[in-house]
Amino acid sequence: MTHTHGEVTVNDLPNKSRLFKFCEKKIDQWLQNLGSSTDEPIEFKVEFTEEEDTRQVSCVTEIHVGQSVWRGFDLSTDEQQAFMHSLKRLQPH
Repeated sequence: MTHTHGEVTVNDLPNKSRLFKFCEKKIDQWLQNLGSSTDEPIEFKVEFTEEEDTRQVSCVTEIHVGQSVWRGFDLSTDEQQAFMHSLKRLQPH
């Protein structure tokens, strides 16, 4: 059984609302598509920053799967879109 631990922040403040649940669900789907072993520990961190001057939201996504680290970044007009774009851009590091 996989142990998943995650953190979602908006402007450096913890967020445990629907946004957290949305991110967690989409990361679970991404992991299923990745074919990750179910016994590896999984941690994720999603950081949103509202850019006041451009009225956009930046999103940095980092997912640790065992010893592997995946990172993605993108901008959009809202948190969910920014997150989905960053998830599509995840690259191993």
